[in-house]
Amino acid sequence: MDMKRLFLMLSALCTTATLLMAADLPVMYVEYFPIASESYQPFVEEVRNSVIAGIDKTQRFTLVDVASQQSLQIEESRRSSLANMPDSLSRNGLMKQLGAHYILTGYLHTLACEESKFADDVVGYMATLSLSLKIVDTSNGTTVKTQDIKFLGEHGGFGKTADDAVTNLMQHLKKAMVPFIYTGFPVEGIVADTDYQLKKDEMTFCYVTMGKQHGMYNGLKLKAYGCKLIAGEKMFSDKATLTVVEVSDRLCRCRVESGGHFLASEIKVYKKQAALDPNNAQPIVVRPNSKEYVPDNSKAMNKARVGAGGRAVWSILKEASESTTTK
Repeated sequence: MDMKRLFLMLSALCTTATLLMAADLPVMYVEYFPIASESYQPFVEEVRNSVIAGIDKTQRFTLVDVASQQSLQIEESRRSSLANMPDSLSRNGLMKQLGAHYILTGYLHTLACEESKFADDVVGYMATLSLSLKIVDTSNGTTVKTQDIKFLGEHGGFGKTADDAVTNLMQHLKKAMVPFIYTGFPVEGIVADTDYQLKKDEMTFCYVTMGKQHGMYNGLKLKAYGCKLIAGEKMFSDKATLTVVEVSDRLCRCRVESGGHFLASEIKVYKKQAALDPNNAQPIVVRPNSKEYVPDNSKAMNKARVGAGGRAVWSILKEASESTTTK
């Protein structure tokens, strides 16, 4: 067999394997996003694309853009408002027939980018956004998850130019999709009681029983939880923060960012409990960090130090925001 034929066979096998892996994931169709004002039309696709990219990062779904399905395409002139959209029930039914398990809809309320002048003649741009998202289960028509995402004021996208501000805003939007998905579709694993690493009395690395099939990826932040029985009910509180550094199908290796003392102590307790009464031993529960994403522009703003005394743009913007709120 010549090398060219072998290469083609391997490529075909890889493609088939990729399609089979994708087929195991639930399918989510991403609907067009109506807008509150025609002035947002140039940006709505960028918003949709950022939402799609952020959800795709979680690797929890096979995403399908309705614009890629001829039977679901809507003329651009009719996409701008909810009133012009076709009947949602019949449209959702069609998506279900095409294989959709979930449908993501959105509505763009506001999108703006304004130049602002602050103290010491500092000029910056802040891009702001208000967006409503909803995920519907096609099997029964129930709403799985809704969220109003608002990046306003100092929590918008900051930039020295308008383009930089909008780009920064879209990065914020992508990051916000991770907790959006994990609160709507929670997953949970435990800290493995073997092959962890200790440094003195702190755990530095460990394995967690979640992998690619659970949406784990390098850089994802996880929370480890302590558990207490209160009036017969299990109550969880986050005690440690982990970062995923390696991923296999069913496991991920994590670096311990905080709470290493807690993990080292609790894993010993768990192993003793498991040896005595394995059915009632309480492992260390781990979940993706589902705290709502709040943009922090302080680093970007502090790079632009200007004005008397070298004050940072961040402090000047904050002062201006506080004085506006006080009035």
